[in-house]
Amino acid sequence: MSAEAITKKPRFHYGYLILAGIFCSQLSVWSLTGSLSSIFVLPMSGALGVTRSEVLFWMTLYGLFYSICSPIWGNLLQNKKVPIRLLMTAGVSIDIIAVILMATAQSLTQVYIAGILFGIVMNGINTLTVNYFASNWFGSKIRGRMVGICNVGAGIAQAVWPIVITLVINFQGYVVGYFVCAALLACFTLPFALFIYVRTPQEKGLEPLGYKADESAEVKESDDLTLGVSFKKVWTNVAVYLLILTVVVMAMGNGFRSNFNAITAEFLAPLGIADADIALIGATMVSCYAISTMISALVQGFMIDKLGIKPTMIIFLAINVLAFVVWLLLGTSQWGLWAGALLFGSNVVFLNLGVPLVVRKIYGPRDFGKILSWVLALKGFLGGFSGTVVALFYDWGGSYFGALIFGLIVYALVSVCLILAMRYIGKLPWTKAPEVTA
Repeated sequence: MSAEAITKKPRFHYGYLILAGIFCSQLSVWSLTGSLSSIFVLPMSGALGVTRSEVLFWMTLYGLFYSICSPIWGNLLQNKKVPIRLLMTAGVSIDIIAVILMATAQSLTQVYIAGILFGIVMNGINTLTVNYFASNWFGSKIRGRMVGICNVGAGIAQAVWPIVITLVINFQGYVVGYFVCAALLACFTLPFALFIYVRTPQEKGLEPLGYKADESAEVKESDDLTLGVSFKKVWTNVAVYLLILTVVVMAMGNGFRSNFNAITAEFLAPLGIADADIALIGATMVSCYAISTMISALVQGFMIDKLGIKPTMIIFLAINVLAFVVWLLLGTSQWGLWAGALLFGSNVVFLNLGVPLVVRKIYGPRDFGKILSWVLALKGFLGGFSGTVVALFYDWGGSYFGALIFGLIVYALVSVCLILAMRYIGKLPWTKAPEVTA
């Protein structure tokens, strides 16, 4: 489309519909599937007559196929010959089918097939899609807060869906619970996949949302979707490997969240606190984490737009490291446990907001989808093992104290990795993508 054609400034920018779509994706795609695995595992294992670990093995398969299929999704999203609505509709339909398979499972084989289907589509219709559309549709000066708003959807989901679905399971059983999840998932995703999603604003004759004609040359270059470092040249640059290492460590952070109750019991049980009170304190840690995730998403996105990505990332890296310090020094107090959880809530925001925006800042929008898909490839696989890894520290040492010390050390090291990677922002030449002819 010619530059002259991209001149209209509508009262209602189509980018707000894209924002609504990716917000709903964060609200539902993972939050109504894998995120609820812990509340389904007991009734499901009982109904199938198997152990909990046998049921939860689907998450291992999920992680494996997540990592295998993530780069494939990056190529599909970037390939303009693939209709975006067809691609997204196929993805969310497979996700819904997987939930229905869970509801109707009569054997572990069916559960495992569902887990594989989740893994095949999850990154493509969730984190990767959110950041791909954000890269294309939102201007540089508002992109951070727009992605932050989308990530609030994940925080709301963590707070709301476990309560709602638990009530459904308690009154109607886990099968109805899964069907409710499938229905909600369809309502939140299919309308956007079928009728709304458009790959770029140029296809609608628009500039990105937030773009202004009098922007500086630097900003205009950042919003030019044809500019960036080519996918092949990315692998000759050390920053991409530092970013992958950052994702690997931060994905393991989920293991600390899944062990909140056990960590609380270790620190507080010797003080003579009742088991029921310890359970409540642990549950409150989870709530603190969820609240912090929502707040961190908004604050981090706003700070990226206003202060720049480098100082924002350094501040939040320090907050993550401080969480471990607080747990280690004040873990025998419920207030210390809660404070650490509030600080650590920004961890997941790094993976879904911070790291993707750093990738775009370094390498540009040209092959952003492909590059990000490889950077995030190990996220699902390692996230599935993270809880087990943290628990192993307890099995080997008889205490979670060692796991927290290990977490402090590796988070400090990965902070250095991300800071070194950000040194390449603005240092690599962005070139124009070759014209694609029919």
